Amino acid sequence: MYLNKWSEERAWKWYNSRPWIMGYNHVTGSVRNNIEMWQDETFAESLEKTAREFDLAAKTGFNAIRIHPPFFVWKHQRDTFLKHVSEYVECAGKYGLGLMIVLFNDCLVPKRIADQAPKPTFGPQPDPDWGYHGGTKTTPFDGNHEIGWWDGDDPATWPEKEAFVRDLVGLLGQDERVILWDIWNEPGNNNRETRSLPLMEKVFEWVREMNPIQPLTACAWDFEGNYQTPPTFYDNPMSISAIERRAIELSDIITFHCYGKIDNVKFVTEQLKKFKRPIINTEWLHRVLHNNITEVLPYFAREHIGSFHWGLVNGYGQFHEPWEFMRDLSKHYDWAMDRWQHDIYHSDHTPYDQAEIDLFKALAPRKLDGEA
Repeated sequence: MYLNKWSEERAWKWYNSRPWIMGYNHVTGSVRNNIEMWQDETFAESLEKTAREFDLAAKTGFNAIRIHPPFFVWKHQRDTFLKHVSEYVECAGKYGLGLMIVLFNDCLVPKRIADQAPKPTFGPQPDPDWGYHGGTKTTPFDGNHEIGWWDGDDPATWPEKEAFVRDLVGLLGQDERVILWDIWNEPGNNNRETRSLPLMEKVFEWVREMNPIQPLTACAWDFEGNYQTPPTFYDNPMSISAIERRAIELSDIITFHCYGKIDNVKFVTEQLKKFKRPIINTEWLHRVLHNNITEVLPYFAREHIGSFHWGLVNGYGQFHEPWEFMRDLSKHYDWAMDRWQHDIYHSDHTPYDQAEIDLFKALAPRKLDGEA
């Protein structure tokens, strides 16, 4: 047994003691980027915007969000950043939203691209590059096969990574408003299988040493095929790498991403049930790939699979745009390129598709305002 890893019994007791998790990945639509969201210069104004979206989320029936607090802001504004994290958690809690907190991430661009990209700075943030998923031309989703880069590949940086982890877990590890720690988003993405594994294992170790009340997880995500002709995209849904299997081995709760059609979602879920632990999908909804709310959400509700789809309000992040690599490949596939990829509301809070919103409300795990 790994250090303090939860038993199957404890994992199921935790999972069955709470309502079905119906959440989403939160990126405030009216905030330009993660720095503007968290930096001391603009946090108060950004939190007001976020609170309006939390209110919308609560009225839609959501009870959880998944977020990525930025290491960059912690590194340069540690004290105020931790204060703002507490305020953010308090705000989410007022609207009945528990938090899943992501610590590190393997969606990274190659070093040659990172070196050419504008460096993050504090103060007024630039407008996005319009027409690009994520609001930037500097994207890990352009189909390149180079290795993604970040400074955490150098073990000399690990002490500050550990300090970041211990600050967050020390602040929130006993807070019931936080429901899960997501140790590593998409481990091994951007050809980082061997590079990320040593630090991922260390982060699990650091968090477990602090004995938080929440379960730990890192997701399996690589359920794609390849891009050959004939196309096999998402046709080989259990081709996961060694680092993903290690992530599952270290996790208390099984989490996964799947942007494929409903048949693929069902297949992957059935495979993951073999690990005999609760299952939560922490990224889904890709209308372009026919990964639709009307099919996937009822399946998760019926199977009691936790759900965090991507996005609430569309805005500066432009998550309605397809991943960049899809534009050239779309002629080979039956993709719905005219549909939004992610998000469920326009920037004025009107629904992208009212039927989708009605379904969320109908399946909501808690009563909404005005309901009997």
